[in-house]
Amino acid sequence: MGMTKETRVNMANRAIKYLITSENVTYLNQDRDIDGNPMYNERELHHMEDVKFLVGRVLVLWRISILMVIGSFMWLYFKPDTDNIIKQSVSYGSGVIVVGIIALLAYIFINFDSFFTTFHQIFFEAGTWTFSYTDMLIRLFPPRFWSDVATYIAAASLFEGALLWWAARYS
Repeated sequence: MGMTKETRVNMANRAIKYLITSENVTYLNQDRDIDGNPMYNERELHHMEDVKFLVGRVLVLWRISILMVIGSFMWLYFKPDTDNIIKQSVSYGSGVIVVGIIALLAYIFINFDSFFTTFHQIFFEAGTWTFSYTDMLIRLFPPRFWSDVATYIAAASLFEGALLWWAARYS
């Protein structure tokens, strides 16, 4: 079944809303095609439950990391008399983060398929994350989408690490 751009955007937004709100998976099960058939099969719905769990944990960690970067930046910037060992530790730690994220970005750029597979093998049960190209999840969120998402997340993390490194070195 073909979809208009408007339908695709609407369904993608509903899937994202499901992931970041307290909606139950039945929210996605409400999506039907013109014949009244569910848009998602049971495997897709199960995977979305797993993804929602992971997204929730990642969002908590992301908020904590943002607060830590802001707090560290403020401490280092507004307390220039901070002990040198603390500045050095923050500088080295953020440097390691920056180098690690650059390596991750290289992995993503060189072989995204391998990165994607390894990511799913680590975070999802075997056999629950492979789908046909005709399944709704693949149609809404193709591999290129995930390549872009991984790149943007890594780039944002790289920016956070670089900002913290800069604050530690030049405060």
